[in-house]
Amino acid sequence: MKRTMRAAFTASVAAVVAVGLAGCGSGGGDGKSGPDVRIGQYAGFSLFDAPTYAAFGTGLMDKAARDGGFSAQRKTVGNGTDLVAGMMSGAVDFGVLPAATVMAVNAKRGAPVLKMVSCTFDGAAIVFVGAAKYERSRGDDITAYDGGNWGYSKVGSQSEILGRLVADKVGIGWKNQKGIALGPVTAYVPALKTGRVDMIMTDATGAALALEQKAGYVVHNTNGSGRYFAQSAACNGVATTAAFAKKHPKVVDAVVRAQEEARRKLLNTESGALLQLMTPDFRRSAAEGFPRAWELFAPAVRAADTNPVDAQVKAAVEYARIQGVPNPDPKAVAVGDGR
Repeated sequence: MKRTMRAAFTASVAAVVAVGLAGCGSGGGDGKSGPDVRIGQYAGFSLFDAPTYAAFGTGLMDKAARDGGFSAQRKTVGNGTDLVAGMMSGAVDFGVLPAATVMAVNAKRGAPVLKMVSCTFDGAAIVFVGAAKYERSRGDDITAYDGGNWGYSKVGSQSEILGRLVADKVGIGWKNQKGIALGPVTAYVPALKTGRVDMIMTDATGAALALEQKAGYVVHNTNGSGRYFAQSAACNGVATTAAFAKKHPKVVDAVVRAQEEARRKLLNTESGALLQLMTPDFRRSAAEGFPRAWELFAPAVRAADTNPVDAQVKAAVEYARIQGVPNPDPKAVAVGDGR
């Protein structure tokens, strides 16, 4: 896959960024009487949006739109900040966000302007990848990396936050580690191979790239695991504006159901056939490393089914507090049977 999903997941909700949108396909049918629904997708073919690509690729979203009398199309946004800005301006109706981000936006606005309508995956989506040369001597012992160089995308990113949380959790302390901001995911493999860093915190896409190029190995995968990350059940998934949900509740239900069916298809399909579920643009641009990346990410998707909704809400509130959100409101997560 060409780019990482990390930047999309960790974008600051405080920034005011202009929304740049580009059309990416559409659905719907004759006799449409409902709204023109725009579903935001992150640039770079993020795994966060895998259910959306599968929903359109398998025709599930087109069918939902035809049956519901609305049209549905995908819109590309640069990152989470762009997505939030697009929702606030009415340029985008749905998109994937962490529940903690939704709570942060609502706290900043002083009103429940956004709401989660489906928990698609749980946790922080970060994989700890050690340099290949340490696999035999250090294995999955994170404490063995004490005092080393820990690579992440940028200060304040999800990768840096998880590095800090896990280092403190295992007792070696983040203050004792040498954190290095590496920038884009393309810098990770060279940094591992040259010894600039001993371990990286990255998303499943970046981890898969390191594994396939034999630059590293998995030390710990936070996807679906609460071993070191107490908020591993924190809900992430489909969000919309409170205004849209109030005006078009049947459309919200239809979109959530289509996403849910697509998510289950992804989980129940053999790795060799996964790409057949996706849209043509995904197959053309994101095929490299996708099966390995999905293997790393899928546990977080499965966890969204097994973790009770109340546990997901509680974890999301805790994670929002960790990130400095004042008085996060659990009512921001309004998840129904479609999860």
